[in-house]
Amino acid sequence: YYWEDIATNESLAPFGPPRAYLVEGEPPRFEVLDGLAEGDLAIVRGNERLRPGQPVLVPGAKTAEPGKPGKPGKPPAKANTG
Repeated sequence: YYWEDIATNESLAPFGPPRAYLVEGEPPRFEVLDGLAEGDLAIVRGNERLRPGQPVLVPGAKTAEPGKPGKPGKPPAKANTG
C-alpha cells in the first residue's frame, strides 16, 4: 500500500508524496456524496481486488448486509461495487 506505507511515511519519503500525486499541492481526498446510509461500511483499502458480487468478511462488523443491522458471525455481506 504505497500511499499509507511509503508516500506519507516521513522516514521513507522525507519530502512527502511525489508532486505528481498532489492536487493543488495537497494529497488527494475523496468525499462520498451519495449511496451510503449512516452505519454502512465502506471498503477503503484493498478494494481494487474486489469483484462485483464478491462476498466480503469484515471482522467485528456491526452490519451483515449494507444498510441492514446484523451481528458479527452472520454470513458476509455482498460487495457493493456499483
